[in-house]
Amino acid sequence: MGDYISAALDFVKRHRKAIVGFVAGTVAAVTAIKPDFPGAAVMNAVHVILGA
Repeated sequence: MGDYISAALDFVKRHRKAIVGFVAGTVAAVTAIKPDFPGAAVMNAVHVILGA
């Protein structure tokens, strides 16, 4: 199981910009449909977690 976790973390480290871009697009789409969605808070959390 440790191999899977280290592989997942390695993937995240190598693809931070793509992950942040995907999350940004998803948050934008959800916010367009549901304006009271806390999009800024989600993006701030993603930046803090990924260090992007």
